[in-house]
Amino acid sequence: MSLANLFQQMKPTREYRSIITAYPCGPQWVNTDLEADLAVQLAFSPLVAEFLTMPLIPIGAENPFVPSMLVELTPSCAPPAFLIIDVFDGTETNDTRAQRHIMGQKACWADDIVYLSANEADIRTPYLANVERLAAHRHKWPERHILQRINHILSIQEMSYADAVDRLNDAGISADAARSSLDSAVANRLIHCDLASQLTGASRLSLSCFNWIISLDSSPIIRRLLATT
Repeated sequence: MSLANLFQQMKPTREYRSIITAYPCGPQWVNTDLEADLAVQLAFSPLVAEFLTMPLIPIGAENPFVPSMLVELTPSCAPPAFLIIDVFDGTETNDTRAQRHIMGQKACWADDIVYLSANEADIRTPYLANVERLAAHRHKWPERHILQRINHILSIQEMSYADAVDRLNDAGISADAARSSLDSAVANRLIHCDLASQLTGASRLSLSCFNWIISLDSSPIIRRLLATT
């Protein structure tokens, strides 16, 4: 099963604005800043294989529910394989949210589909600030000799971001190049840093492993999902 089996994407109308993603689905569209902030996080997460945003049309008359976003997760998250996400901006009534929740649950007609709702508190977190800082570094690896030096110093012991900059600087790498290289290494999961907390000079860095990626480097939305499945 794929995203195309669940929903079709309509041509966006004027109230939608485009956002660029590197996924096979190509550019996506949102109509609120909150949806845009969530889309940026999903595009950054290593656990997201692909996602579609509105406007969506459900496949089959038995499923009238139209969510804000549909997410396909990587096999490491299965089950589930798909997330149906509603984004609430705080203007909805309690009755509206409750009704949407019921409809969203009914739309999960297979065991590998899960409905989640997200509000501003779920989306606008330190993780979002980290993603905005690191997104430009995705798919841009550090120069090989710098990456080798990073791996060397972290193979001895984990250390703070600031200490890693100092150690690289001691090896003849400028502070600016050190910070850029560390950001690239974190963004591409070549080294580990808990992105649920704001990335600062005190943030701890260590050599990466996939279990850490699953537990710590996903968006808060996906982390909440993994904690309940």
